Formats: sequence, C-alpha cells, structure tokens
Amino acid sequence: MASGSLVGNQLRFRLEDGAGNDLNAVVASDAGFIQGFDHESPMGPYATESTCVGIFEGFPPALVDALSTTPTDDRFPTPDLDVEVPPTTFCVWWDAEKRAWTHGPVQFPEMDPLDDDGAELLISRLNPDRFVDELGWNEATVRGVFELGDCDEATAVRLNPSVDWARVRGVIGALKR
Repeated sequence: MASGSLVGNQLRFRLEDGAGNDLNAVVASDAGFIQGFDHESPMGPYATESTCVGIFEGFPPALVDALSTTPTDDRFPTPDLDVEVPPTTFCVWWDAEKRAWTHGPVQFPEMDPLDDDGAELLISRLNPDRFVDELGWNEATVRGVFELGDCDEATAVRLNPSVDWARVRGVIGALKR
C-alpha cells in the first residue's frame, strides 16, 4: 500500500508491500532521504535490537525529526543517532553540498553473499505503476513526471485536486537551487 502527504515543507511517501517490507521517502527544501526495511535481510534490527553500525552515520540533522517520526509499530536505537528509528536495513540521503545521493559507512554483518540490505528491491518499486495502481493517479500525468522530472501547477492539480500548490512550489523551487 502506498501513501503520500505534505508535512510542513516536506513531501513524504510511504510504501508498505504487505510482505513485511517498508520504504519511506522524504523530500524537503534542500535535503531528502529514502529509508527502508527488508524483512528478509540479515541486517534487520530484530535480532540485535539495534540498526547496523554506520547506516545513519552522516545523516542530515535537519531530517532526523522526519526519520524519527516516520509511522511504524516498532522503533529501534541506532548507534549513529540519538533517536529511535523505524526498522531499517538501508538508508540513503541527498547531500546538498555534494549534490549527490550518499549513505553512511555501513558495517555489514556476516551474511550470505546472496543476501543484501533490500535497497535495490525496494527502491525499484518506486515506479509509475505504483502511483497509478495504488493511489489512483492519472497514468499519463504520472509517467510525464517520471520521464520529464518536472511538475507544474496543472500537473499537481491533476494528481491531487486539493493540492496546496504554493507549498509544493516552495519545496520544488528549493530542490532546484
């Protein structure tokens, strides 16, 4: 199930696949992150009661509140931050200074070479079909945003007639700086 919302100046998206995997994405004016949990990954926090060392090392301080308030039934301490976080096997974030996606120096546990943190699987599910099938958004409009990477007021209104365009425009404008 997919859901999205605008909280303050942050666009938030959550994907729960029904199999125990979760993905959360937050985009703010000059930062953003994608955090996920693959329930089959040996990196999961349930066995150790903590996230793996390094997953959140270097995480943007401006986004810690968004991460720590992500809706979830369970929370775990992390050696990299002073807050509890949702179950996590991977996290990437936008580094505004480098203008690139980055991640912490994760200390992977001993695991089968075929196992991983679930990032590739879950991030690959962020595709136009998800927004069309699960949120009921217009397919042509969604594909246009994915292919062109831009969203104007008319497009936003087609996706959500009750959108607060001024707030969305502020977030988009800050991201283009």
